[in-house]
Amino acid sequence: MKGEMTKRNFVLWAWIVLLLCVATYEGHTQGDAAALARKQLLACGLQQVTIEGNDDELVIAYTYGGQMRGKLALALVAIATQDIASRYSKVTVIARQNGHQLLKLTTDPKGLAATAQANAGTAGMEQARLLLQQAEGSALASPSPASTPTNNQGRGAEAAAPCPAPPAGSANELAQSLVQAGFENVAVRVLAPAEVVVEYENRTYRSQAEGLGTVARIAGQLLAAGTPLTIIAKRDDVPVVIVSTKAGAVEQLGPGTEGPSVVQVRRQAPQGKVVESSSLGSSFGRCDVSLRPVLKYEIGNELRPFMTDWFIAPQLTSTIAPGWRVSVQGMLQVDNPGASIDRLLLTRTGRAWNNRVLWTGSAGKFDDRLQGVFGEVQLELGEGRAGLRLASLGRDDWGFNIPMWLGYYEREFGKLGVTVRGTVGRFADYNKLTGLVELDRRFGESYLGTAVTIGSPVREGIVHLTVPLGPRRVGDPSSLRVRPANYWGIDYFTHKGAPGTEMLRGDHDLRSFRDELTGPYLAANPGRLAGVRCSMPQQSWICGPSHEGISGLIRIPTADVIPDGSYRAGVSYIDANHMRTPHTGKSEMIPFFINIGLLPHLEIGGRLTIFPDLTEFDWNYDMDRSLFIHYQLWRQKGSRPAVAIGAQDVKFGDDSSMVGRAQYAVATQQFKNWRAHLGVGSDRMSGVFGGVEVRCSPRLALMGEYDTDWFNFGIRTALDKHWRLDLTLTDMDSIGGALSYSAMLP
Repeated sequence: MKGEMTKRNFVLWAWIVLLLCVATYEGHTQGDAAALARKQLLACGLQQVTIEGNDDELVIAYTYGGQMRGKLALALVAIATQDIASRYSKVTVIARQNGHQLLKLTTDPKGLAATAQANAGTAGMEQARLLLQQAEGSALASPSPASTPTNNQGRGAEAAAPCPAPPAGSANELAQSLVQAGFENVAVRVLAPAEVVVEYENRTYRSQAEGLGTVARIAGQLLAAGTPLTIIAKRDDVPVVIVSTKAGAVEQLGPGTEGPSVVQVRRQAPQGKVVESSSLGSSFGRCDVSLRPVLKYEIGNELRPFMTDWFIAPQLTSTIAPGWRVSVQGMLQVDNPGASIDRLLLTRTGRAWNNRVLWTGSAGKFDDRLQGVFGEVQLELGEGRAGLRLASLGRDDWGFNIPMWLGYYEREFGKLGVTVRGTVGRFADYNKLTGLVELDRRFGESYLGTAVTIGSPVREGIVHLTVPLGPRRVGDPSSLRVRPANYWGIDYFTHKGAPGTEMLRGDHDLRSFRDELTGPYLAANPGRLAGVRCSMPQQSWICGPSHEGISGLIRIPTADVIPDGSYRAGVSYIDANHMRTPHTGKSEMIPFFINIGLLPHLEIGGRLTIFPDLTEFDWNYDMDRSLFIHYQLWRQKGSRPAVAIGAQDVKFGDDSSMVGRAQYAVATQQFKNWRAHLGVGSDRMSGVFGGVEVRCSPRLALMGEYDTDWFNFGIRTALDKHWRLDLTLTDMDSIGGALSYSAMLP
């Protein structure tokens, strides 16, 4: 009977594969042609050029500025992309200037050419063809996106000229423009012979880096190109970072721009004879109320395996004097109406010793269970920082009987946006010397922090993810402004309670005070000032997750790894006969997973597995949480395969990871239209496993594998550049599948 059912399944799946092959077949994408066209357009003076195909639509986006005319820019785009556009039924062109979208045109390939001809005219089209011919040689040599065109189409030619003095009245005009754009505590000084210093505070733009870039762009519009420009970003009227650039330079920023030539970080503001000055837009006494959603959850309780409570957390923040800030946070419970005050802090922040030392102190209530006093002092040492934290805390009795003292050193690797910190000392609630190792990573506006305690009574792992929330720009400053919170955080602790470590992050610490505004990060990533955002890189294969969430086929991992700075979230289904748990009884499994490219070649993730049926399941819980790590040792090069190592259900703190623990090494070799995988593992993957993929079209692949227990078969299809759908047969007789979504972190 089983053989007859297997035969029927083979026939059914054969028809499904045939239909999907016919429905999704398409030719190979012209990635090389798009890359060449992009390089030509960059060499002609356009910036931030992207050319992406999505199903039957080609999307072309670019920025132009300086003396480049919009009609000529459109003609350049139409001619450079005409061969690529002919393969699509619809073309969308998006043109921006000075950060503003000026054109969005959706038409067909012939309509794009006709529109360019009508706007630029015959002479303009000929000029565009000539420029593209001149640029072809330099494009093949991979020019920098920020290179200066020789035909004076950009502002680079102006920047090379001697810097004229800013016009009379420029200080007041610039200050007024910055206040109108939503900045506060604005001060503009013009120094002899021709240097402009701008100070400001940003509580209007969600991203501090974008706020700094907006200041630079406004100054570039009002000052002569090439004028030396120093910008001092402040918080609570205290300098956070000082950067030097030139007026008009930010408009030239794009992906791949070298930072030191555009943005330089200084310790001191320039001094000199003040020609004129202006100060406007005081923030003192103004109140911002931000509203943030909060979900408190607990996994693993025997009576309620998954406990959740929903809150809205309003937080009022006000700068009451230079360096002085008061913050109050409440918690309004949604599912069980109630309210409480979780934070009430008075904070003083300042600088000392020629701006090399940054210090802060707070007093009041830090959360729903701790109150007292906290202080931190930090010494800048090049790209490193050394610091000391002291606190005296108490419970509800305000006894201040919980001392905390910590010393740390951190090193920032600006190009990657990575900060590594080592901390040693006595945490709150830990009665012995404890170490903490942290690795923090920035991805645009998103932030991922990981930490592990060392030598503590309780081994603990921590993951902290922050993603942007709300609009990029809120309303103009006022006496009382209510707005959505700028960010939303997700915290994961492997040990219940996480005593002491919650004091490491919050409005009271210097890491939060700096936010994105650290010197090495801004100098190495100047594109953040121009709002440059990363897009998902094109992959040569339809990569996706295994049913456990890690990069793989069906039940086995592969040597693939998700792109750096991207994430993948999804859900899968595994039948009861193939669940693989160390417990008796059977239940279907529904894993929900998310993984993130923390570093180049390093993928980390988490999984929450739900068991719908526990009738005979010898366990008190109906769900399981777990972490996994996947690292690619090297990529494929010629006949040498790509190799990766990893571990699933990594143990930290409580031993609550019960499903599929394994350690493994795997190799992947790609050929023209197929790939082979071979690996060895332990525990759940004890023994040798392997698999084969065959690409039927750019959007469809067949998968077959042996997972040390069963032979499995499946198909994987790319619904678009973000979505993946797998349909599988485990042991050739049980239907399963996975659906996942991947994108770059915002």
